[in-house]
Amino acid sequence: MRVYLTSILSVSLLLGSCTFSVVKLSTNGGEHLNYDWDGLRAVPVEVFQTDNVTSLSLFANGLTHLPDSISRLENLEILYLGKNDFKKFPEEVCALKKLRILNLSFNQIDTIPECVKHMESLQSLLINNNEISFISDSISLIKSLKVLNLNYNNLETLTNGVCQLDSLEVLNLQRNYLDSIPYAVGELHDLRQLNLVNAGPLVRLPETMCTMRFLELLQIDNTVTLPGCLYAWQTTRLRIQFFDQWGVIQPDLR
Repeated sequence: MRVYLTSILSVSLLLGSCTFSVVKLSTNGGEHLNYDWDGLRAVPVEVFQTDNVTSLSLFANGLTHLPDSISRLENLEILYLGKNDFKKFPEEVCALKKLRILNLSFNQIDTIPECVKHMESLQSLLINNNEISFISDSISLIKSLKVLNLNYNNLETLTNGVCQLDSLEVLNLQRNYLDSIPYAVGELHDLRQLNLVNAGPLVRLPETMCTMRFLELLQIDNTVTLPGCLYAWQTTRLRIQFFDQWGVIQPDLR
């Protein structure tokens, strides 16, 4: 069923996270198409009958791939592909130069490929609840990326490419298999929120994190080892939230 929206909801919910983050974006008055829960196995042909689509939602269908013709949606800014049957990252989206929000949550994707470096306008990548075990270092070339949700995946290491995302403000790594965070994480100078609840069997944080002067919220559990310098939180804006083994938030450490 085709649904036209008169205004676009400007909230990106980071599914599978302890918190959600808000990315406020306008789409300049284009068409907003919604095909959620329609039982689709392919993108409807009518989507390509106009060049003014700025928002397209195909959440909760049975899509396994995208057609090459998706690149014809040159004005597309928001694309929701969550809860489909993608087993590979749909590389066709890498040609969407104006795309700012991409939601691929709740699929079976295992790799974030090299082609993402071409997504020069992307601000929010929601790829939680997948099977991600590899992230291409080329992700570092998405200089506009502000929100990266990698919750509930299969990451054993965090690539340096992620640590070179100059504009990143929110990084969610809950429920992975990490054992450490690289020293390069200190290069995320704009980072404001970091979620490491159940991020791995034993996660050690490097002292370089103490150079992240804009960090406001750090979410951890008892598997995370903090560097001593972070205990100077009384003189910073940092708030540390502790979660117990059942995922219940405990009183702040501050």
